[in-house]
Amino acid sequence: MKQRAKIGTFVLLAALSVFSVVFPMSYTVSASAAETGADEIYYMDESYYVNDGNIMPMAMVDDDETIAYDSKVVTENETGSSFPCFENGNFSFRNTCAPLAGTVLLGYYDRWYESLIPGYNTFNTFINRYYGFSSNEYIQSAFERLYTLTKTNVGHDGTTEAEFVDGLNEYVEAEGLEISYNSVLQSGTINLSLMDTYLDRGQPVLLLCKTYNIISALVDTGEQVIIHKQNSNVAHMMVAYGYEHYSYYRNGVNFRTDTYLKVASGVFGGELCYSMLNADMELVKAWAIDIYE
Repeated sequence: MKQRAKIGTFVLLAALSVFSVVFPMSYTVSASAAETGADEIYYMDESYYVNDGNIMPMAMVDDDETIAYDSKVVTENETGSSFPCFENGNFSFRNTCAPLAGTVLLGYYDRWYESLIPGYNTFNTFINRYYGFSSNEYIQSAFERLYTLTKTNVGHDGTTEAEFVDGLNEYVEAEGLEISYNSVLQSGTINLSLMDTYLDRGQPVLLLCKTYNIISALVDTGEQVIIHKQNSNVAHMMVAYGYEHYSYYRNGVNFRTDTYLKVASGVFGGELCYSMLNADMELVKAWAIDIYE
């Protein structure tokens, strides 16, 4: 297994936020291990999604806040200095968050295993970065292949956990590679210490969210942090490639800590942004993903 880049701890200049946690166990999921049942969750959120045959706009509710502070300490970690982000370029495909999250994972690992996105290299070795926001015909083809394999919108709206895992496994194994899913979730939230272990190995984390939030803007003035956040109660999959953890102080007292996950969101055009680890994010699973020979 290849060891991949990581970024350590530092105090940030001016932009985004943070989160906290404890310590769980990891495990590996096989293609058939994801459970189905009467309370099955269908992951489907995107800019526009289909529910019972109706095209629905993203179900977001604004939830802004401002945090005033005297000083702050920021720690962060991520898989590396850049990360891919894609969007679906064919709007006849709906409820695409699950196969799109899978395509982001394929695009990330295409840096080391170029057969994952046939005909295209997602990583620019000259500047040592991913090609930013770079959906194209090759990425779209990989996405549509995964959309089919994950049985998205077959017999129901969206994609189930089991369908996603089976489809992604089939895609990866067809390229002669293996994939593992290791949990970083404990008591309904992310264990940051465990997440650090996998980020340090260059493994991003797949988030299966029953509810979630997206931070569309986070502005740090040096005296306050202004957060523009939207909450959604539609189940969603996205990929976290790091986090920033803020400890806020006033009169020498740490009065608040926040964790902001760095995510390839799969919404707002698939851009990279932040998601706050708080009560607005109900996580079903959080898996560190590795693709390897």
